[in-house]
Amino acid sequence: MKNIFLNKLRTISVISGLMCGYVLGVIAYMFPTFQKEFGITTLQISVLAGAILFGCFVSSIYTGILTDLLGRKWVSLIVFALFLVGGIIFEGSHTMYAFYVARLIQGLAFGMAVIVLPIYFAEMSPKERRGQVITSFQLSMTSGILLASILGMFVIHGAHWHILVTISLLFPIFLLFEMLFMPESAHYLIGKRRFDEAKKILKRIHPFENSDELLKSIQERRSSKISFKEGVKLIFKRSNFIAILIVTCAVSLNQLTGINAFLQCSLSILRDSGINSNAMGIIGGISITIINFIATIVTLSLVEKIGRKAILKIGTSGLFITFFVLALVHFVMPTGLITGWVTLVGIIMLIGFFAFGPGGVILVLSAELLPNCVRSLGISIAFTVGALVGMFFVSDFMKIAKTIGYSGLFLLIACFIIGYFIIAYKIPETKGRALEEIEAAWQEK
Repeated sequence: MKNIFLNKLRTISVISGLMCGYVLGVIAYMFPTFQKEFGITTLQISVLAGAILFGCFVSSIYTGILTDLLGRKWVSLIVFALFLVGGIIFEGSHTMYAFYVARLIQGLAFGMAVIVLPIYFAEMSPKERRGQVITSFQLSMTSGILLASILGMFVIHGAHWHILVTISLLFPIFLLFEMLFMPESAHYLIGKRRFDEAKKILKRIHPFENSDELLKSIQERRSSKISFKEGVKLIFKRSNFIAILIVTCAVSLNQLTGINAFLQCSLSILRDSGINSNAMGIIGGISITIINFIATIVTLSLVEKIGRKAILKIGTSGLFITFFVLALVHFVMPTGLITGWVTLVGIIMLIGFFAFGPGGVILVLSAELLPNCVRSLGISIAFTVGALVGMFFVSDFMKIAKTIGYSGLFLLIACFIIGYFIIAYKIPETKGRALEEIEAAWQEK
C-alpha cells in the first residue's frame, strides 16, 4: 500500500514539475512566430514575458491563506484547472491582449503551484522520502524547461506554435484526474478537527507506524482550528517568527543570486564581456539548460544521503568562489575573447552550483522548516517578499552592471551569498526527521 501511494505521489510531483517548467520555458520559442504572424513588437514581447512573473507575485499573496481555508488538495486542483484554462485561452488567442490574459492566468497557476504543491508533498510523504518527492518536483521543472527547448527548436522556424500549446494541455488534464483520487493532507484535516479521516490517511502514508501516536504528535502542534486572526498572531511567536524570517531571507537571497537575470541576460553579458557571436550565445543557453538539469539530478540523488545542510553549504560555497573569481577577472582583465570565454564558463558554473545548492533544496526547506501552524501563511510571506525582491533586482540588473561594472556586480552578489552561507549553518538538519521533530527544534532556539 505504501509503495502504491508513494508512487502516485511521486508521479504527481514529476508531472506537475514538468508542467511548470514546460509552461515557463516554451514561450521563448513562440516569440519569433508571434512577431511574424501577429506583428508583436519587441516591447510587447517583454510585457508578455513579464506577465507570468506578475501572476506569480499576485498569487503568492493569497495562496497560503487559500490553502488553509480550502485544503491542499482542492487548491492543487484549482492550480491544475488554471493551467488548463490558461492553455486553452492561449490556444485560441490572436491578439496581444488575449495572449497576455492567458499568460497571466498561467502565472497565477505557476505561483500557486510552487507554494501549495511542496506543502502537500511534505505533509503527505514518509519522512525518509520527503526530500526526494519534493526535489523530484524541482528536477522535473528543469526537465520541463529542457523538454520545451527540444520541442521548441523543431517549430521555432515554422508557424506551428499551436503544437507546443496543445502539448501543454496534456499535463493539467492528467493531473486533474490523478489528484481527484488523492486524499487531503492529514495535517490540514487535523487542523480542521477531522481526526478520523486524518487517521486513515496517516495509516496509508505510514503503514508500519502507530497511527494513534502519529495523530497525537500532530495534534499537539495543531490542537484546534486556527482562524486567520489567530494564524497572524502565531506568526509573531518567537520560534515561528525566526523560522519564517529565515525562510523569507533564503527565498529572497535565491533571487539576489541573480540566477533569473543570468538566464535571461546571458547573451548581453557575454557580448559586454567580449563574445559577439550569436552562435556562442545559443550554445551557452543550451549548456546552461543541460547543466541545470544534471545538477538537479545530483541533488535528487544526494538529498536524502548527505542532507539539506550539506547540499546548501556546497552550493553556496561554489557560488561564492565563482562570483569572486568572476569579479576578479572583470576587474583585472580587459574586455575581450578570453574574458568572454571565462565569463561563459563562470555563468555555466553559477547555474550548476545554484541548481545543486539553493535552487535544488529551497522548496524542500521552505516546506520543512516552517512550523505546521504557520506553514501556509509563512510560505506565502516568504514567496511574496521573494517575488518583490526578484522583480526589482532583475529589472535593475543590467542598470546596476552599467553603474558599478560587472566586477562590482559580481562582488555585490558574492556578499549576498555570504548571507546564504550563514543561513546554511544556522538551520537545523531536516533529513529523516518528522515535521513535528523539526518544529520542536525551532522551539529550542
